[in-house]
Amino acid sequence: MRRSAQLFLLTVAILFLNPLAAFAQDSQQSADETSYGVVSLDGNRLFSIESSLGPISARSRAERVRTTIKQLAEDKKAHPSTVATVEQDGCTEIVLGDHHIMTVTEGDANLAGVTRQKLAATYAERIKTSLAGRIQREHAPENLMASLINTGIATGGLIVTLIVTFFIAGKVRNTLNRWRGKYIRTIRLQELELLREETIYAILVGIVKLARTVIVWILVISYLITALGLFPQTEHLARELKDQIYNAAANVVVPAILGYVPNLFFLVVIVLLTRYVLKFVKFLATQMESGTLSLPGFEPEWVGPTANILKFLIAVFAAMLAFPYLPGSGSPAFQQVAIFLGVLVSLGSSGAVAHIISGVFLTYTGAFRLNDRVKIADTVGDVVQRSLLATRVRTIKQEYITIPNGMVLGSHIINYSASGTSPGLILHTEVTLGYDVPWRKAHELLIEAARRTDDIASEPEPFVLQTSLNDHHVAYQLNAYTQNAGVMAVSYSKLHQNIQDVFREADIEILSPEYRSMRNGNPSTVPKS
Repeated sequence: MRRSAQLFLLTVAILFLNPLAAFAQDSQQSADETSYGVVSLDGNRLFSIESSLGPISARSRAERVRTTIKQLAEDKKAHPSTVATVEQDGCTEIVLGDHHIMTVTEGDANLAGVTRQKLAATYAERIKTSLAGRIQREHAPENLMASLINTGIATGGLIVTLIVTFFIAGKVRNTLNRWRGKYIRTIRLQELELLREETIYAILVGIVKLARTVIVWILVISYLITALGLFPQTEHLARELKDQIYNAAANVVVPAILGYVPNLFFLVVIVLLTRYVLKFVKFLATQMESGTLSLPGFEPEWVGPTANILKFLIAVFAAMLAFPYLPGSGSPAFQQVAIFLGVLVSLGSSGAVAHIISGVFLTYTGAFRLNDRVKIADTVGDVVQRSLLATRVRTIKQEYITIPNGMVLGSHIINYSASGTSPGLILHTEVTLGYDVPWRKAHELLIEAARRTDDIASEPEPFVLQTSLNDHHVAYQLNAYTQNAGVMAVSYSKLHQNIQDVFREADIEILSPEYRSMRNGNPSTVPKS
């Protein structure tokens, strides 16, 4: 116990006295270097500078020379053999190729007790020897082996770090998946869904993937810089890569990101507002379609087309607002592409615009609705789909015909379903009978045939019109009401069957189509039961 206490006191004393010793050493070193400066490379002292050069102190001169020599040692293009002395204006310059290292003055020579030229030659030789020695040490086999070992360690560290990164990203994604329905829920405003659970989950997963990608790139680039910097032959590549990344980040990427933050803020605001406005339009449309909300004079079938038109206009307006804030929107290339696309849309959408306008007119004129039986030009069928561009009709033969809205608006439209409302659509057919058949009897039989037919209304009652008195027969037109226009073809077929039946039962022949028969004792054409 006593020994442990002594050891603790000794440790405290060392920790307390060590900063004082370091402070005293730094103070002594500062005092020594105030009068002169030492030039060294890799911890090896080359020479000292004791005289100032104009306003530059000896210490500042030494720091500049030391920095220059260090930069030249790292420059693989600078060869030590090119170190030389040059006389200029009463001074001797020490240079390495085109690089200036230092200036030797008469003051330096006087303090050293030798001539200026001899002192400069001595300094130049020491610089040359130190640079050559560094190159030799860097290319030594033991240093190469150490670089290979360090590269292997760095590679192993990269692999382990990447594995850990992907493992953590997978764990985070699994955690987010478990949180669905518990912590990650749909954001609602009463009954209105502001942000769905799937959307929130997708956003969070996207953030995790983005972070993982950024971390992987940072690790790979750091590994390349480290591995290239371990070998003298590729050290300059590592330095250039690091400088390029730093310059790109400091001068291009960071200023661009910081400068684009306001535009990004406005884009996010525009996107969010547009999203919520579209959701609000959808909410109103849903409420109006279900009957919860209604507007006087606004037909229910207008809800869908009106909602689509509003969504389209809102999206176009939002795109116009967001365009100036897009990256590169002010560049000439971006503007030329926008002009080119505008010309293409203008030339290619003239017909589409006409059909869209026609679709809007058809929507609000109420010419027909979905599932109505209509006749458009020569096409008869049920309306199964309508959009801003075209109308789709299913004929009684199960043929689907798509008619552009421009053609629909330019053609006459017969809506049998609209006529089928009270009192109903009139089905009419014509038969011709001989003059020997009393017209009252003909009326009675035709009305009886109508009454026997399904889907024929009893009220209003069917009626008969005599449309013409021909040379050999009289034309009778039967008119009967129906409120089921969707089965017109079947109703006509049954009506014709019943007309044949009642006239056969009355032993009266029908002269349709017109034909002539010489009555010279031949039997009637009325079929026998």
